Amino acid sequence: MKPHIIWPAASITELRNVIEESCEIVVTDAQAREVLDDPYLGPEILKWSASDTCTRGEIMSFLAKKIVGRSWPINGEGEAVYNAFIADFREKAVKLGYTFVDNGPEAA
Repeated sequence: MKPHIIWPAASITELRNVIEESCEIVVTDAQAREVLDDPYLGPEILKWSASDTCTRGEIMSFLAKKIVGRSWPINGEGEAVYNAFIADFREKAVKLGYTFVDNGPEAA
């Protein structure tokens, strides 16, 4: 069994801010704790912080996999793939109880 990390409120707030800025979704403390409790991401966030560029990308992919079952698209995949991903992401995120910052991520 993995050791349980007691996350300070500042870490949870930082993570929530990073997710809002990167994915344009609002997460609750409980949803943020799901990310922090991941056996890979938790230690990465602890070591580098949620705002680290690489860690931020891993957080985006974690949420994308949780919400739509695949990683966040990368630049080389093209606009059509990105647009289809965003449509799917928006639809499924709402069904899972997430809310968006303003109108959420938009297609290219």
